[in-house]
Amino acid sequence: MTGVLPVVIAFVLGGIVTFLVSGKLRADRDRQPIELDHGDLPLLIDLLRRAHGATAACLTVGNHDPIWAVAQPGPPTQVLDRVVAVSRLAMGDGRNHLLKEDGTLVAAGDGRQMGGALVFVDGELDTNLSDRVLADLRRVFADVAAQMGGPSGKTDAAGNLPEWLVGGPESVEGISFQLCEAVQDVTGRANVIVLRDPNTQLASVVAVSSGADRRLLGVQVSPSAAVGRACMSDVPIVGADMEELFGSVRSDRRQRVDGGVAYPLWDLRECIGALALMGDHAALAAADRDRAQWLIKNAGPRLGRAATLRTAEQRAMTDELTGLPNRRSLERAMHDHAGGPCAVLCIDLDHFKALNDGFGHAAGDAALRHVSAIFKNALRAGDVPARIGGEEFALWLPGATLEKALDVANRVRDAVRGSVLEYAGNDIGITCSIGVASIPESVSQVDNLLGAGDAAMYCAKEAGRDRIEVSERKSI
Repeated sequence: MTGVLPVVIAFVLGGIVTFLVSGKLRADRDRQPIELDHGDLPLLIDLLRRAHGATAACLTVGNHDPIWAVAQPGPPTQVLDRVVAVSRLAMGDGRNHLLKEDGTLVAAGDGRQMGGALVFVDGELDTNLSDRVLADLRRVFADVAAQMGGPSGKTDAAGNLPEWLVGGPESVEGISFQLCEAVQDVTGRANVIVLRDPNTQLASVVAVSSGADRRLLGVQVSPSAAVGRACMSDVPIVGADMEELFGSVRSDRRQRVDGGVAYPLWDLRECIGALALMGDHAALAAADRDRAQWLIKNAGPRLGRAATLRTAEQRAMTDELTGLPNRRSLERAMHDHAGGPCAVLCIDLDHFKALNDGFGHAAGDAALRHVSAIFKNALRAGDVPARIGGEEFALWLPGATLEKALDVANRVRDAVRGSVLEYAGNDIGITCSIGVASIPESVSQVDNLLGAGDAAMYCAKEAGRDRIEVSERKSI
């Protein structure tokens, strides 16, 4: 596809979107909801297919027949059947799907009434393209929802979803805070949201309403407390006081809290957390309780999708072996530096190949985890320790002067040298070589810090290892 065609397609897509949205605006103005016009959608789906070079694309909306766009010659019937099946699956679970069988199939859904899928029969699909496909599919969902009239933005007895549940914040914290405030508006009571970590299964407070004690933020909830049990339940659980609700927490003496009730938060398939509503459960009006539960039920799937996305992003930014940020995460943190002094320490473990050869790769992995813990303990809040290669690490020190960076480098080198890795009955000594680069002493641009630190680190290795070298200022 030439460079001009995507621009033309984007222009036409924009025209269709403008037409659909303007139709919605006219309908809103006249207070008359518009019907789903299938006449425009085949063109929209075909433009989507052509823009990404897909063999076929389909959109499923509720119980309507799938809306198709298929290249000629099209894929076999069984492939088209699979496209529809996965599109409907995505419509139900609201998740992204990537299947590789007879080609590559990419699907997404909104978890309520729409799903879509594109199939690529020829060639491999790279990650960037699949991400663009998913983003465009979700844009189509938003446009079709607008064409259908969409939610009204009000919480009423007819069941219209509030605007923040449809097109509001995308982050876990943003959605959680909006849910907290909505429930407080409905009930007049403070509340907090607790989510379970998908890896550790431990639950902690991620959001509090404006009327709740902000010191609860980040508090880990006891699994045996009412809220902890609600995070793995399908029924609300009542707690008589703060200790019964959360376990051992530091309560606000200025606010008397007569217990509360923990409502489970579900993302369609599993319980992901709970919303704890403070106060006497029995004294809450039935209508307010029903409205709060309705909000919680409808917010759960969106909150679950946001949590899943954040977990996937965290995995993409984390080194699996050590749990440290990876090179991509480090570069993002450095790129976000607002200016002023800063430094980076580039670290390489000495004689690491000999350790692997002598004791095995499992011992090498243990050594990497061992030094990772040392690096974490040596740094301040806001500093970033990262694993950027096999046995290579970098410590990003925003705001640190060269003097401070050298102090950290000495502490890190001494801590590594003074530690002993106990492995399979052996005491293994480890040393490291460190290169220090800083702004303004070494370079003037953050983008050049890692290169300068890496060069200084190699100088340290060539000079005998287990030492520190500082990058000298150059015209970089």
